[in-house]
Amino acid sequence: MKIRPINVHIIVSLFITSFLAVYPGFLPDLFADDGRKSENSIEITLQETSLVGSSHIFLGDIADIRADEFLKETIGKIDLGASPKPDKIRSIDKRKILSAIQAERYLPKDIVINCPDRIYVKRLFRETSVQDIQDYVEKRLSDIFKNTEYKLITFNVKGLEPYPPGNTTFFSDSEAMVDKNGKLSLFVDIIIDGEKIDRVSVSGLIARPPLIQKGDIVSLFARNDTLLIVTTGVCQEDGFENDVIKVETVNSGKIIRGIVKEKSKVEVIY
Repeated sequence: MKIRPINVHIIVSLFITSFLAVYPGFLPDLFADDGRKSENSIEITLQETSLVGSSHIFLGDIADIRADEFLKETIGKIDLGASPKPDKIRSIDKRKILSAIQAERYLPKDIVINCPDRIYVKRLFRETSVQDIQDYVEKRLSDIFKNTEYKLITFNVKGLEPYPPGNTTFFSDSEAMVDKNGKLSLFVDIIIDGEKIDRVSVSGLIARPPLIQKGDIVSLFARNDTLLIVTTGVCQEDGFENDVIKVETVNSGKIIRGIVKEKSKVEVIY
């Protein structure tokens, strides 16, 4: 019987096919160093300009990070230092950024970092206006004066700045906000998301119509422990509460002095 020669190419082909079926990862490993990036490689690309909202600059706020989700979140929390004041800009040198990233020991050495020589970070802000403060103060004034009329003639705020975004409220523990001459003076705290950020100084001038005006007809009364005498008088001058004014009695025309107690009521001074 005639024996056919063995086809070496067929045997080699069958061997390779069988080997790859048993070790499917061998071929990708064989070409892993051919210059192409691995799917698990990490690449960080920093933006030249960025806007941040918090008090610190985190890598995830200013860079595009390509990595698996776990590493991406961790790398994004790398702290690059304090952010600038609201509406201000801070620049960071490339060397500082690279140093902060490379200080993380868990990162592989083949990480790719694309970074300009210097980046610029601006902090977001919310502008608190003088009108915002005035609205708060006028609410306080309405509680103080209740049903008494008043007019805010001038209103000034010192120390107002741009502040971080957030839920902004105001607070003042000043009780004597207005003196007897109508001068307004108090401090107002700026509170953002429950934290006191700043304190500003508020001043102004309040005008109130007098409780009693010249020419008004009032009830003029005098009293002691056992007696109350009431008569009618004509005011000779304007008067606020507790002011001492002159009143002319209707019956006798006598000018007497009295204390303004209520609207249209004056108590005689002995």
